[in-house]
Amino acid sequence: MSITVKDILQLDVLKNAELIAGKNGLNREVLRVNFTDCPLEPEDPGYKLVEKGDLYIHSFYIDRIADDLIYNIIQFYIQTESSCCIGLRYYINQIPDKTLDLANKNKYPIIMIDADVPYGQVIKDISELILTDQIALNSENKINRLLYDRLDSQECNEIMQYLSPDLPLKYLCVYIKYSELTSLRFKLLKSDLFSQFQLNFLRYRKGGFLILDQITHHDFSHTINSLMNLFAHYGKTFSIGVSSSCEGSSDFARSFKEAHSTHEVAEITGKKITYYNDLSIYNLLQPLRNHEALKVFCKKTLEPLKEYEKRHSSNLIETIRIYLENNGDYKKTAYILHTHENTIRFRIKKAMTILGMEDNSYTFIEHLSLALKAELLL
Repeated sequence: MSITVKDILQLDVLKNAELIAGKNGLNREVLRVNFTDCPLEPEDPGYKLVEKGDLYIHSFYIDRIADDLIYNIIQFYIQTESSCCIGLRYYINQIPDKTLDLANKNKYPIIMIDADVPYGQVIKDISELILTDQIALNSENKINRLLYDRLDSQECNEIMQYLSPDLPLKYLCVYIKYSELTSLRFKLLKSDLFSQFQLNFLRYRKGGFLILDQITHHDFSHTINSLMNLFAHYGKTFSIGVSSSCEGSSDFARSFKEAHSTHEVAEITGKKITYYNDLSIYNLLQPLRNHEALKVFCKKTLEPLKEYEKRHSSNLIETIRIYLENNGDYKKTAYILHTHENTIRFRIKKAMTILGMEDNSYTFIEHLSLALKAELLL
C-alpha cells in the first residue's frame, strides 16, 4: 500500500493545515519530500533532480512578488507529476485564483500551513511514514513467498531471520485483516502493539501478522482479549485467524499459512476470531476449494433443495444448517427459527426425501454438513 496525500493530511503535525485546491487529487502517491524555492526550467541542472511522486515544500519567498511566478511553479509541479505542494504562510497569504483554477483542473493538491508550524517536523513525519510503508512492502513480499512459494529450508530461514530474528521457542501466529487499514493507521497500530504488548506487527495486505511467545503470553485468553480491544479501536470490521502451537524455525512457514487460511474461514463464517485447531473439516476442504469434484458434490447435494425452496418459498437449507449446528435438536432449532417443532421435523423429513435419504439419517447428516461447509469456501 502506498502513501497518499490523504494519508499525510492525517498526520498530527498537519492537523491545522488547509487544503486550498485539488481536493479530488488526494489519492496521489507520495514517494519522497523535495524543495524548489527557485523557479526551474528544463535546461536547469536541478530540473533533473525532480521525480514523479515528489511532495514539495515551498516557502513562496521568491514567487511572492509576481502572480505569474506562483502559477509557473505550480504548473511545473503538475508537469513533473509531483504529488502535492505544501506552502508556508510566511511570505504569502493567498494563492492567486488563476493558480488555484489550474490546480483544481489538474486535481493537484495545494496545502497551506501556518508560519509557526515547524516544517522540519513536517519533513520528518512524512519521511518516516514513507519509510514505514517501504519496510512494510518489503515484509509483505517476503510473507507472500512464505504463503505461496515452494521454499527450501534455507530460503525459509532467511525470511525468518528478516521477519522474526528472535523467534520464540514455542509460539502462535496470528493474522488480523481489516476491511480497510490506511498506511498511517497501520503505523499507529504497529506502535501500539509494540508499546503495549512488545509485539512486532508485520504488515500484510489490509492487516498483518503477529508472533506470540507462548511462554511470555502464557495466559493466551487474556492476551487475545486485550488484543481484540486494541484491534476494535482501529476498526469495527476485522477478522482474526490463529495458528496451532508451533515450535522453532521448522514450523515458521506453516504457522503463517495456518493463521492466514484460518482467517479466510473466519471471514467466510463471519466470526471475529477463529482457531486453526477448531477447523478440522475446513482444513481438509481448503485445499479442495477450487477442485471440480467439490463443486459437483455441493451442486448435487444442495441444488435439489434450492429448487424446492424456489417452488415452495421454504427455507429448507437454513433450517438444516441450524439443525446441524444444534446437534439435531428439533426443539432448539424451532426456538431459533421462531417456529413450531413439528414444522422443523417436517422440513428435515422433506429434505431427506428430496435427496433420497429418508431411510439413512446418518448419510443425510454427513452429506449436508460437508456440503454446507464446502459451499462457503467455493
